Amino acid sequence: MKHLATEPLLQATLNAYPHAALISSLDGRILAANNQTVGLFGKPLQQAMEQNLLVPGLLGEWTIQAIREHLQATTDKANIQFTIHGVTPALTPLLISARSFIPNAKDAPGLLWTFQVLPKTADGMKAADVNNLLALIQTTETLLQFGSFSWDPRTRESIWSEGLYRILGYENAAACPEKPSAEFFLRFPDPSFAPALYETLDRARKEKQGYEAEYDIIDIHGKRKHLVSKGMYCTDEKTGEEKMLGVIRDITEMKRLERERDKYVLDLARSNKELEQFAYVASHDLQEPLRKILTFSDRLQVKFKDVLGADGAQYIERMTNAAGNMRRLIDDLLQLSRVATRDIPLEKVDLNTTIQHVLNDLEIPIRETGALIRAAHLPEIQGRSIQLEQLFINIIGNALKFRHHERTPDIHLSARALTHEEKLKYLLDEHHTWYRIQVKDNGIGFEQTYAERIFEVFQRLHGKSDYPGTGLGLSICKKIVERHRGAILAEGIPGEGASFFILLPAMQNI
Repeated sequence: MKHLATEPLLQATLNAYPHAALISSLDGRILAANNQTVGLFGKPLQQAMEQNLLVPGLLGEWTIQAIREHLQATTDKANIQFTIHGVTPALTPLLISARSFIPNAKDAPGLLWTFQVLPKTADGMKAADVNNLLALIQTTETLLQFGSFSWDPRTRESIWSEGLYRILGYENAAACPEKPSAEFFLRFPDPSFAPALYETLDRARKEKQGYEAEYDIIDIHGKRKHLVSKGMYCTDEKTGEEKMLGVIRDITEMKRLERERDKYVLDLARSNKELEQFAYVASHDLQEPLRKILTFSDRLQVKFKDVLGADGAQYIERMTNAAGNMRRLIDDLLQLSRVATRDIPLEKVDLNTTIQHVLNDLEIPIRETGALIRAAHLPEIQGRSIQLEQLFINIIGNALKFRHHERTPDIHLSARALTHEEKLKYLLDEHHTWYRIQVKDNGIGFEQTYAERIFEVFQRLHGKSDYPGTGLGLSICKKIVERHRGAILAEGIPGEGASFFILLPAMQNI
């Protein structure tokens, strides 16, 4: 078909049309255009006429894809006629009409195009909103690596988004040599996944219901990709026509990260188990030589007291004290390892009863210090009673140990349920009941900068001569709380006291 821009009558007729209009060959080469196309496409008339309508540039890629499908579906090129909705690359919404155009009998068929800018969609949506929505869809497809499709079971016609072409390895729809179809897509799945995928899709088609499937494909570059696809049947209320709409997402990278995560978790669990077993075995094996040291030192003191003299007795006493410290350290290490390794069944634990048992165990230091211990009503939770008793023995024991020597120890226990906002603040499951149990004392306190350090293994804020201990007590507390899927926090003010906040769920099945 010859270039028509030099035909005065034809050009005048096109310019008289109120909307953008042009004439092209069947393959999209622009042969004539009116002045309104300049305002629509933002290009000088001559520059626009040097372009191809069916190549990305003047129209959006999805629009070009839809036009190509209509042209391919019509076998009689002399009787082409269709109207579709589309967009420009700037996402201006258009009503596009095309029909066959033959200037005279000697010419090959061409196409007459008209483009009407739509200020509003049929449902009253503003054009700017449509533009924003389309831009959002395109951006979302790129960022989340997915594509969408529609499939008509009656005509077997398919429409794919640009994202679906990219998943298959094509740069865009124009780079794909074939018309989108279910048959074309099903060439890509890995043979080991294909039978199950075919069965899933066939069942969805026959039963007219949605489906979900995960499978591997090999794209056009030979690259393996792991996809997840979901589809659902929709029925047009007005026409009764049925279509399947679906989304296909490339989750290859996500699966790779999941495999790495699972490997790290497995390695970490194995390492922790080995460390716990080592700590238990090492601590257990050290008990026997310590017992001998303590036994023989006692015999030396009893049988050879007069021979040893004052200096010898002092050496024996130092040796005995050191062995005693070592024994306490081993006992605490064993206790720390047992928190994680012992499989103690869960049960309902009344924390009021737990605190009563703790106070009975601490009866002597409480009496010696004259401590006042007040406990409000505490909740009942699911847990391991022996570990929870150890938790409060350590915390209340610390409050007695680190008391202020100018005042009587005053320890107060209280509890309340966490609010929704607090659950979000501490990153806890907001669908379950959580309790905050506070243990507050009026002891020597600590600098808030050490609030996390005090829970680390062997970390001490004071010398052994001032406050004896192994530095494991609060580490054991943290381990017990974590074993109960909770958290423990601390606040301190030097010279005024400390507060420990224990966050525990009411039930452990979270």
